[in-house]
Amino acid sequence: MKFTKSVVLALKGCAMGMADVVPGVSGGTIAFISGIYEELIDSIRSVDATALRLLARLRLGELWRHVNGRFLLPVLTGIAIAVFSLARLMTYLLEHHPIEIWSFFFGLIVASALLVSKQIGRWDWRTAAALAVGAAAAWWITVATPTETPNDWWFVMLSGAVAICAMILPGISGAFILLLLGKYQYIMQAVGDLNIPVIAIFAVGAAAGIISFSHLLSWLLKRWHDVTVAVLMGFMVGVAVEGDRRDLHRQPRGPAAARGTKHRSGAFRGAVRQTVAARGGRAALRGGIPRHLRHRVAGTYRTQKTGRVAMRRFGLIGRPLGHSASAKYFTEKFRKEGLSDCEYALYELPSVEELPSLLAAMPELCGLNVTIPYKRSVMHLLDRIAPEAQAIGAVNCIRRLRNGTLEGHNTDIAGLRAALDRLLGGAEPAQALVLGSGGASQAVQYALAERGIPFALVSRDAAKGNYTYDNLPCEAVAESHLIVNASPVGTYPAVGEAPRIPYAYITPEHFLLDLVYNPPLTRFLDCGLRRGARVLNGETMFRGQAEASWRIWNT
Repeated sequence: MKFTKSVVLALKGCAMGMADVVPGVSGGTIAFISGIYEELIDSIRSVDATALRLLARLRLGELWRHVNGRFLLPVLTGIAIAVFSLARLMTYLLEHHPIEIWSFFFGLIVASALLVSKQIGRWDWRTAAALAVGAAAAWWITVATPTETPNDWWFVMLSGAVAICAMILPGISGAFILLLLGKYQYIMQAVGDLNIPVIAIFAVGAAAGIISFSHLLSWLLKRWHDVTVAVLMGFMVGVAVEGDRRDLHRQPRGPAAARGTKHRSGAFRGAVRQTVAARGGRAALRGGIPRHLRHRVAGTYRTQKTGRVAMRRFGLIGRPLGHSASAKYFTEKFRKEGLSDCEYALYELPSVEELPSLLAAMPELCGLNVTIPYKRSVMHLLDRIAPEAQAIGAVNCIRRLRNGTLEGHNTDIAGLRAALDRLLGGAEPAQALVLGSGGASQAVQYALAERGIPFALVSRDAAKGNYTYDNLPCEAVAESHLIVNASPVGTYPAVGEAPRIPYAYITPEHFLLDLVYNPPLTRFLDCGLRRGARVLNGETMFRGQAEASWRIWNT
């Protein structure tokens, strides 16, 4: 029986670990559902001064009983097994079966909230207020915007303490908190590079945070059980409501809107809707439905007064646009699809603030692509931002609704996934180097994080990257077998330029991806080819993001 109980506890720990690798789901939620939450908090709380004294005196038997080792060891073992062995599986399922996975976890959270409510002995105004406070706090966290933060040891320790506390709170993801604190990339890089000092400082903060926080939670559960449970239930309700209520989140206005990497933890319905739209769009464009229905999908409509077909216009904003192939691509697409009512043009704006004037002058403009340098700066002009664009922190596709509402999306990520699949095949580089820190770089960082590939940033601005081009170590190039040029360097007409990196350290084991597609063979890629590296230009990404934009405009 003892062995069976240990196995059951380990399986519950595995479920907690699996939840921690899913955005928007916390291990605390699973602990609540499986009925081990309070015992887990109490067991962690038992790691106190008494435990340290017992350890110092090597009284291991007493220490084992004091910390409830029979419970804590199998749970922690299960969490570790899940994190290190099942994370890849969950990543695969999220990529290939998002509807099923998001639906499962959404239902899990909703059902668990109902189960948790039964633990509240009596409902009164205090428990109701606590529920509302918890829901409001969780909702606010899902729409919070991260900021740039220091890399000092004290902040790394603080990040560890806060993130680990979030992991044991139902409905709040510790990884998401790290993103809000601007430390997800930094910690991932430290783990990938085995940066022991940073990892140790983070671990110390995590240990201190979870031990102290567990004391607080244990005290609250004993003194104010119903109120505390109501707050924790509110956390789950808040995340579930935000995720189900809408697939697009309003973008905060003001300077903070354009800073840092953005992430949203809810958006279950959004993930479902986005996947369904993508599948439906692909089927429509393949001719899987009658032509007259494809016209409806494409948004063709006739004016009520004249009966004439109204033009739907699309375009690209940015500066400069002489290199862009978007107009040619979509014009050819419209010709092949027989969409004579659609038109695509380039709109080179001297400033992103000119966008409202452009839209006012062209009411028939239904959708826009966005390129450098406006992928981030355009966000404060939009009414809604799709969750994935929020997570990436950049927008390259705008959908204009009939009521004038502007929705921001990021389709670069769709193109990047296709490009990385084509370039890497089954290879799994242990480390990557990203050249550039703009809007395209944000999407690259997101795609690499999805694949679990640690990366470092190279930027002209020392404050925005791990390295500058002037202080980039040769070892970083030699050890980073995947190098992505996410900068505009080498774009037509400056075809003789290339990012200033030590190309002599590139080997046949390297993969080079250039987001530039004009010219087809950039100097960056040519240097890689001469060293035997496998290379790919930005055409695959370009076509992938273009088709994703078309699906969004016609959803």
